[in-house]
Amino acid sequence: MRKIFNLQKIMIVAYIIVVISCFLYALGFMTDYSDLFGLVLSKNAPIADFHDNVLQPFNRDIFWMGVAGVVSIVLVLILELFSTVPSKFSLICGCIMPIPFIILSIKFIETLKTIEATYLSLNFSYLWLEGYIGEYVVKTITFDIGSIVYTATIIVSIALIAVLLLSHFYYVKKMKVGA
Repeated sequence: MRKIFNLQKIMIVAYIIVVISCFLYALGFMTDYSDLFGLVLSKNAPIADFHDNVLQPFNRDIFWMGVAGVVSIVLVLILELFSTVPSKFSLICGCIMPIPFIILSIKFIETLKTIEATYLSLNFSYLWLEGYIGEYVVKTITFDIGSIVYTATIIVSIALIAVLLLSHFYYVKKMKVGA
């Protein structure tokens, strides 16, 4: 029983780490693309449209997922999942809570692939017309980091659900045998 409970603690810590990673990723997502903000010339209209209508809405979505993640951390602490075997209520909450993160992470991984493809198809050769000094360097590391963060979120969330179920049902089974 102790090994399963220790595994539960490890998964709670891993869940907190990936949720905080999602939040921090959302905060830093637009950093590499600040050069694409405020373009007004028609030659750069596709880039401005990409920035305003693709990057910004996606950033808003991942930010709100990060905020929801922080709320879920508070819920984990309230339900005392780090320090006790989950009761039925805690088990239900603890198993339902990661499901939206799994679904959104799958969606965000697919969206990141689409955004990256669109980004790589843009023509950045006219940025100099708007005062950009030097040649624009295409930066895709942000998309790769996002795929890693959201893949980790999926894996840890699924593992958390499995460990919570295992911990609860093993404890219930042990209590029935002991009673």
